[in-house]
Amino acid sequence: MGLIIMSVAGFAAYMKHIHASAKLAYLNNRPLSKISNKYLVLSETFVVGMGLKIVISSYTEPLLLL
Repeated sequence: MGLIIMSVAGFAAYMKHIHASAKLAYLNNRPLSKISNKYLVLSETFVVGMGLKIVISSYTEPLLLL
């Protein structure tokens, strides 16, 4: 268990060092900026989230899958 925690912490530190979250936000922002109705994206995300909530009962299960 300790090795898993250490490897996850190391991976998180590496991703922070290379600014992976900023790059991901930049890449995802380009196609989303072309959508004129932002509320449509919000409603679709809500529906997908509710569908996932039916299938995934707790927040621990996706963490274990990752």
